[in-house]
Amino acid sequence: MASLLIALLPTGAQGAVDPPGEIVIAPPAEAPPLRIVGGEAIDRLIGNTLVATQTNLGSDQPPALLYLRPDGTAVGREGRQGAKAEQAKWWIEDETLLCILPPGGKRTRNDCVGIVIEGDRIQLLENGRPLEQLDMRLEPGNPYEL
Repeated sequence: MASLLIALLPTGAQGAVDPPGEIVIAPPAEAPPLRIVGGEAIDRLIGNTLVATQTNLGSDQPPALLYLRPDGTAVGREGRQGAKAEQAKWWIEDETLLCILPPGGKRTRNDCVGIVIEGDRIQLLENGRPLEQLDMRLEPGNPYEL
């Protein structure tokens, strides 16, 4: 095997040893964010805060917030000035949909959305289609003390 490798070297290189030079190691390429969907994505939301802004509104609008507690309750605040936090209930349906029932609301299929997480970005899916005009991100824990 060694003789085969030597035979493949250019003639002037056989037996020659170059002095060691500077070795440059390129930094690893950034991996694309991991894409998490369905029940696994919902599990990632529990105990963390969804922060949503509507992209079609002005930048002075405060974000809407939703904190999912592990006990199946949630607390959220609308994205408007002076909005008060409200309690809600959440559950998982069909192992892939996150459903949220506002106070006094009646349970319907329209209360449920699919979830896709890529890095700290969240996308909501309604009937498998992304909901537009929402910019959502996930923040660890309950930083807004909802």
